[in-house]
Amino acid sequence: MIRNAREEERQEAFERAKYEARTTFADALMQAKRSIHRTEEQRTKMNLQRLIEREEAWIESEKNPSNEDLIARGRAVRTEVALLM
Repeated sequence: MIRNAREEERQEAFERAKYEARTTFADALMQAKRSIHRTEEQRTKMNLQRLIEREEAWIESEKNPSNEDLIARGRAVRTEVALLM
């Protein structure tokens, strides 16, 4: 019984971490998408669109990305958006 409770707790922690990692990545992509509408410069819009397309292609190609990969890619997207804006 205690073993089952510990296993359930471990599984919940794993699911929570996965959810947080995916949320971090998704939030970064949404920030990039919102930034497209906030800028007037065509070159910046094109660069943001390429960034979004590249990251969406990456997430589609990955079958089960690790939490670290998702968080790192999310941070990289945020950094690139900040540099472009």
